Amino acid sequence: MKLVFTFSLFLLLTLSANVLNGQVLFPGFSVGIHLGATKPFTDVTDSDVNASFGAIAQYNFTPFVFTSLEYSAGILGRKELDLYGKSFENKYNRLAATGNVALGQFLFPDDNIAHYLLYNMYVGSGIGVIMNNISKPNALTPDGFGGITYNGAALSIPVNLGFNFKFTTYLYPDSPLNFSVNLQHNFAMSEMIDGYAPDNSDNKTRDSFTTLNVGMKYNLGK
Repeated sequence: MKLVFTFSLFLLLTLSANVLNGQVLFPGFSVGIHLGATKPFTDVTDSDVNASFGAIAQYNFTPFVFTSLEYSAGILGRKELDLYGKSFENKYNRLAATGNVALGQFLFPDDNIAHYLLYNMYVGSGIGVIMNNISKPNALTPDGFGGITYNGAALSIPVNLGFNFKFTTYLYPDSPLNFSVNLQHNFAMSEMIDGYAPDNSDNKTRDSFTTLNVGMKYNLGK
């Protein structure tokens, strides 16, 4: 029994070390695609969750510090009227550049194998621009607000929380494929995400939106 336990422990540590080595994203470029769901937070209450998609280019300066340039597109809106008679549909396009750092930069995973599931978690922020396209007039409220179209760009501040990982590590330690989950909230420097001005709403904060993405990346370097 003691021999079985010892062998099992040795096998677990060996696999952990292999995962640790395979999970590191070495310096270099990678490109990928992602699918997600997006929800806006605007003067329209309880907006819908809609699908989004996009592509990303990433450069790793170190195994745990990287910058990315992301393009995404989708719909922000609410199909049915809310409590105040508002609804809208914004078919947006967006570009965002972010800098990110993962926990491995601080946990030194070569010396702390137990943390291998944590060191790929990252946070980051940067700058973005959203191209709004409200081609169908937003709903006209009972008190006469809305009924407009809007097409224009606005700056945004994206904030990232995410995790990079490899499903293929055990079978293919040198696989160039890796996967990611990214939660990003975007603070828009605009009140026109929904086409309604803030002076006719109880919501006095700037518009924003959140996207949850699942993606796949291909490492072009080592």
